[in-house]
Amino acid sequence: MASSVLNHQTKMLLVSALKSLMKTIKLDRVTISDITKACGVSRRAFYYHFEDIYEAAIWMFEQDLGGVITLSDHQWSINIGELLEYVESNKVICLNAIRSSQGYRIEELFYAKIKGCMASYLLSLCKRSSLEIKNIELISDCYTISMLAIIKSWLDGTISCSREELLSLFEQTIEGSVASVIESFDK
Repeated sequence: MASSVLNHQTKMLLVSALKSLMKTIKLDRVTISDITKACGVSRRAFYYHFEDIYEAAIWMFEQDLGGVITLSDHQWSINIGELLEYVESNKVICLNAIRSSQGYRIEELFYAKIKGCMASYLLSLCKRSSLEIKNIELISDCYTISMLAIIKSWLDGTISCSREELLSLFEQTIEGSVASVIESFDK
């Protein structure tokens, strides 16, 4: 039990060091030596926990987002609001990760989190519908891809609005259109 706690503490130290470094250094430029020096552990300890820096970054985001996104039926806008708050307060870190050579791996994690939210919401709306799961997946993918692209554009400054305005846009768009999209598939 004690070694399990120690292993988790070491893993958290490594990720904390990575997160600190990503505030000033692009993810592609962070080295394992930078991380291990920053937290005082060996390279071997790093490789015990992670295959590479990108796996460490993914684990970091999974830990950070684990408490943010919960899959509850009608809580999608609260979850997305918390996600927006997270990416806004960790803007530099998120941008450094997404813009890295392995950024697609980070995007996949964000995609999965958003899709989980949307799929849960859509399933709750489709309980009385004859809509097939494959169509629910397709609708969920459409909204998820759109939201992820908009969030990335918001992060890099292409879209200029507050977090609250962006969330309101999502709420109006999704709640205003989902029912009609489901209805059109249901015919």
